Amino acid sequence: MANWLEPIEGFQPLLTGSSDVGDVSWIVPTAQYITACFVLGSPLQSWRGLHFGSTSIAHKGMLHAGKVIAATAVEVLQNPELIEKAKTELKER
Repeated sequence: MANWLEPIEGFQPLLTGSSDVGDVSWIVPTAQYITACFVLGSPLQSWRGLHFGSTSIAHKGMLHAGKVIAATAVEVLQNPELIEKAKTELKER
């Protein structure tokens, strides 16, 4: 059987799309988390991309992302010095 999975080492995903996060990131420290919610290589703005939002892959990926975001929020609330470090880094950049 052929191996259809690409090796993960050195994988650099091509991220296309747009949002206002770029503008926001110039003003406040910003982080993003990316997880798998669809089949790699599928066009997102198509009927296939729309369909993937109703699959178990998407639901599991979004649930995982929510857990990561929540855990990050808890970490920052428990360690407010992280915010100050992020602000300092943003000003230096």
